[in-house]
Amino acid sequence: KQKGSAKLEIPYLKIDKNIYEPVNLPPDHKGVIALSNAFKEVIGIKPKISCFPIVCDVSQFYELGIEPIIFGPASLLSGAHAENEYVQIDQIINAAKIYANMIIKWWELD
Repeated sequence: KQKGSAKLEIPYLKIDKNIYEPVNLPPDHKGVIALSNAFKEVIGIKPKISCFPIVCDVSQFYELGIEPIIFGPASLLSGAHAENEYVQIDQIINAAKIYANMIIKWWELD
């Protein structure tokens, strides 16, 4: 291991891939608050907190005891999971800023 290097381990999720139960974190969940505050600080507007109306991996994480939050840099209108899917560069940069800001804000809540 080199000095200053980081190691990232991503475990394989050995769970039932047919779990499609909805997950609903309350608006006062620390992660939701941290993400909302980070979004407002970076983008300049209060985010809309709502249900994600599409099946995704969130239910599998929730079954493992992980309280997931769905957030990404692009709109679902950007051709998500289709052959012409795209994300604008400024959206990726803003998302990175929001993620970093969210981590700091979540630590501040603890």
